[in-house]
Amino acid sequence: MALAQLPAMATQNAVLSWSPSADTSVAGYKIYFGDRTGNYPNAMDVGNVTNATITGLADGSTNYFVATTYDAASHESTRSAEVIFVAASAVVVVPTNPPTVVPPVTNPPSVSNPSVLNTVVNVVASTNAADSHSCILSWDASKDVGVTGYHIFGGTNSGNYNRYFTVGLTNSLVVTGLVTGTTSYFSVRAMDAAWNESPMSAEAVYVLPIPAEIPAPVETNTPPTQTNTPPSITNTPAVITNALPTLNPLNNLSLNMGSSLMNIPLTGISSGSPDESQTLVVTATSSNPKLVAVQRVNYISPATNGILVLKTAAGVTGSALITVTVTDSGSGSNSVTQSFSLTSVNPNLIAALPKIVRQPSNVISTVGKNVNLSVAVSGKAPFKFQWKHDGTNIPNAKAPTLLLNKIKLSQAGKYSVFISNAFGVTNSVDVFVALSTYSPATAASIAVNPAPTMTAPVRTAGGQFTFQVGGLNGGKYVVEASSDLKNWSAVQTNTAPFTFTDSTASSYGQRYYRSFYQP
Repeated sequence: MALAQLPAMATQNAVLSWSPSADTSVAGYKIYFGDRTGNYPNAMDVGNVTNATITGLADGSTNYFVATTYDAASHESTRSAEVIFVAASAVVVVPTNPPTVVPPVTNPPSVSNPSVLNTVVNVVASTNAADSHSCILSWDASKDVGVTGYHIFGGTNSGNYNRYFTVGLTNSLVVTGLVTGTTSYFSVRAMDAAWNESPMSAEAVYVLPIPAEIPAPVETNTPPTQTNTPPSITNTPAVITNALPTLNPLNNLSLNMGSSLMNIPLTGISSGSPDESQTLVVTATSSNPKLVAVQRVNYISPATNGILVLKTAAGVTGSALITVTVTDSGSGSNSVTQSFSLTSVNPNLIAALPKIVRQPSNVISTVGKNVNLSVAVSGKAPFKFQWKHDGTNIPNAKAPTLLLNKIKLSQAGKYSVFISNAFGVTNSVDVFVALSTYSPATAASIAVNPAPTMTAPVRTAGGQFTFQVGGLNGGKYVVEASSDLKNWSAVQTNTAPFTFTDSTASSYGQRYYRSFYQP
């Protein structure tokens, strides 16, 4: 499972990675994804790489991913096991067994990604006092030049890892969700900006113990003993129960790497009962003091508000769990805790990802003319471009603009462009090039049929009729209406797809509709 450290914002990115396929005929990989399990309306051809960044995911959404491989002849493998990304918690499950391609092709390209970094050392898994179902994984920071972060692998079998985490320049990570009584194995790799990785480190092992059980009482068959003991009267004082103190929940936070002091408001502090006048003490701890250290808590009892002052390390990314505790001076249960996570991210890395700021557009043209398709990109240069026609790479089409000189009928169809840089990849939307041939004797003959589609009209409560008009995306279509199938008049011209509503339908005894494409 891979944990991507991303800012809490309206949209998020998912970083997927996988082991390269052992099949030598592999020419590339495709990612399919959607917001329901088993249903993947979105597809991305990422080329012959072993990682991809999916952008634009809604914060709080659950996303499902599968992957396939394909060969040079576009034969595609079966889909991999499904993996899940929850945008709010930034958890991605990545399959470790990539799919294979059938059938194979002759003389496939080869892929190599040599290790250029030294092995990470002193990987240790230790108990996390703040969470009984987690552990703290730490290691010695790499001394190699160019290291940008670490990949952490975990699983319940030695050498077989089904959990995957990505962190920045930190040397510790809180791993949550461990199962009681289970042994977990961890290994760490350093990585640079080009995703080159060091060899696997030595394994760290952590066993989450099973809590000791309280033995059941032992029943004995001891006969009752009768005694003539006179009754006694005792004055037992009333037992007063101490109310738990209160503290309002705290929201998870994300900040840019390099921030310094932070003031976190603490609200809703009380003894838990208006009848209790007690001294309250507020304390706080950090699960990762090297990343986020607790400076102090500004609070004077019995105030209802306070300030938690935190200090974050400069130039370090990662996450820390901050736990705040309110304790009163009563006996028995006299404390309450609230926890939140604080994540430090590298804004330069987010801004460096390739992002399309202007998508290519649909084109309707004539055979023999020149057709231009173009895309505009932001992010960290240099970028690599690869244009595709009906899903197949176009040779030498590696620029932001694609010129189709004196276009032929065979070049009509679907076009897209794949864009990458050292930090991630993205794909443009699919656009369509529709062509027509023309001669004075035969008039126009459309090579890519832009004929419209119309759904059955639906009568609304107000007596109106409404239906959907489809066709070539972005193509212009005319809707006409008639009451006798002889006399037709245009009632709307729009670009497909669109919804047509006839607000005058109730004025006619009968009404007919038709639509046609307008070049």
